[in-house]
Amino acid sequence: MRPISLALSTILCFFVLVATTCSKPQAPEFKNVKNVAVEELTLSNVTIKGDAVCFNPNGMGITIRATDIDVSANEVAVGKVTQELKTKVPANSDFSIPLVVSFPPKKLLSKGSGLLGGLLSALSDQKVNMHYKGTITVEVLGVGIKVPLDEQQEVLLKK
Repeated sequence: MRPISLALSTILCFFVLVATTCSKPQAPEFKNVKNVAVEELTLSNVTIKGDAVCFNPNGMGITIRATDIDVSANEVAVGKVTQELKTKVPANSDFSIPLVVSFPPKKLLSKGSGLLGGLLSALSDQKVNMHYKGTITVEVLGVGIKVPLDEQQEVLLKK
């Protein structure tokens, strides 16, 4: 009877170990958008760059697969950030994803200010409320997970 008891105890310990170590993969946590800066500022184009910062809470590495993020400035849709990636991220660590959006400054024209006034205000040290909304797709143990992103920041249009 003793060998059966030992075998049963061993099997029970194995199942407890497997149940506690093999948890469902967790979605990475979005933290913020940092390093937001105006890369280009001309009469025909505005390019804004930034880094979406996330945290991988998993005990294993993940792979960033894609981004699908709508970008608006002062509540006007100005562009979309779509990227196909294959970036590996270590376990339990922060990671960042570069975001770049370009748009013509005429999209920032405010109602009633006219073409010239709108262009001048868009290109003269104006603060713009940037809104990033969409998803970052990551892969954990072969499982695709979409991480929601919804962040707003004021950006000074000055190069």
